[in-house]
Amino acid sequence: MKSLPYSRSWLLALGSWLLALAPGSWLLALGSWLLALGSWLLAPGSWLLAPGSWLLASAFSFTILVALVYALLNSSDLGLDLLWNLIIPLAPIIFFLAPSWWVNVCPLAIVQSIPRRLKISKNIDLSYSQVGVLQFCSWVLLYLLVPARIFMFNHNAEVVLWIIPALAIVAFSSGVLFSGFGGWCSGLCPIRPVEMLYGQFSIESSRPEACRPCNLCQKSCSRLYGIDHHNKVKNQVPFENQIYSFPGFVLGYFFSERTDEISLIYMKCLGLALLSWIFIYFVFRRKRSIEISAVLALLIYYGFTIKNVAKVWELSSTASSFIYASILVLLTIGIWRALRVEWPQGKLSS
Repeated sequence: MKSLPYSRSWLLALGSWLLALAPGSWLLALGSWLLALGSWLLAPGSWLLAPGSWLLASAFSFTILVALVYALLNSSDLGLDLLWNLIIPLAPIIFFLAPSWWVNVCPLAIVQSIPRRLKISKNIDLSYSQVGVLQFCSWVLLYLLVPARIFMFNHNAEVVLWIIPALAIVAFSSGVLFSGFGGWCSGLCPIRPVEMLYGQFSIESSRPEACRPCNLCQKSCSRLYGIDHHNKVKNQVPFENQIYSFPGFVLGYFFSERTDEISLIYMKCLGLALLSWIFIYFVFRRKRSIEISAVLALLIYYGFTIKNVAKVWELSSTASSFIYASILVLLTIGIWRALRVEWPQGKLSS
């Protein structure tokens, strides 16, 4: 029996996860997740990454975006819940399973690719050092903006509505000036560090549609390496200090409260980030420290996020347990597959 290409089956599984919020639909959700797992194990394919699929991805992405903006304008609480307690919680697991598919559906990546498709881009190539500076700045933005969710973005729909077009303008301008995804998506975007960190475990062999053919807009891009986990990790070594601190940073975010002073929020996030760096650097002594940092950050994130999501959408304990179990299964299989691809004999060297 021929199984579905895994990107298509994962789309079905994620859709069923949303349907599972309705009463009496857990059988559908369970069946779809089992189908997704089976397809992923038996037939790794990439239907949603096929040439021309960006049209489907664009339609999907902008439909979600329009619906989100409509919700933010007409019911700010619902819009914020959809953004922070449904859409954003799906992003890390998508980075983990299918980062190339994420590039196909990210609205800002689509916006940045428009000038190239319209042939109005100046196609300026950035040097290795320029890309490195932008990527360092993306980490700085990440560490500045995530804590700001607590005292601003999580509760202020008006600010979010202003941020969306502002980011779109930055992405489009980058597309006009730079080649490929240079400038924004491969450089300054604060989501990029998380995508690269979690995407190291992906075994996708196909690049995003917009990356065919590759014009080396980012030097040593992880998407050049396909299923080569070793080189994906090696590509992140320049930012290993930030990566080691990331699990503690995530923990600091969840330990912070809306009622905390802004300075205290940043002290919690950055203080625990420092402790995380010390722990991972000295305990593991760079033996798989980048992979360990990614796994710890994912476990911390979903350990807290699923609880918050269940509270917002009033999910039962059974539903929460099912989601917890699904995440753990996906993480376990994903890590095992990535490491097995690199070391076929199963020797997981340090």
